[in-house]
Amino acid sequence: MNQYLKEIEEFYLKLKKSTLFLTPKEREIILKWYRKKIPAKTVKEVIKQEFVKFPIRKTRKFSLVLIDKRLNQLTKTKSKKVDIPKNSSYKESNYEENEKRISLVWKELSKKEKEQIKREAFFLLKELRLSKKEYKEALKVIIKKLVEEKYL
Repeated sequence: MNQYLKEIEEFYLKLKKSTLFLTPKEREIILKWYRKKIPAKTVKEVIKQEFVKFPIRKTRKFSLVLIDKRLNQLTKTKSKKVDIPKNSSYKESNYEENEKRISLVWKELSKKEKEQIKREAFFLLKELRLSKKEYKEALKVIIKKLVEEKYL
């Protein structure tokens, strides 16, 4: 993990021509990529592609947040679809089992991990304009999805 972080950090700072360090948010983004098992080579290619597109006068404002958005788009398009049998009882039981597993994982998480997942969910929802009821439902769905992605 340290090698992954160091490799991307050095590449990014060298490209940006900066001797400064990464922000805590940028470090967290790199660790997220590591947990998602995105190869360092892929990350560096995307950083390079996006950096070239960025206006030269604004390179100091170039951030890994932009790269994270691009990588999320790439990983979503490359994900494989799984064929689920059309038997509805299979779908229901599988859904219920998945809900139970997510619930058990949530109970076992530390307070810090729960707060981190909640922050990610809030961040994803902050741009949407929803009623309170819709917001609560969307928040639950996003938290479940994040738990599933990270821990199952």
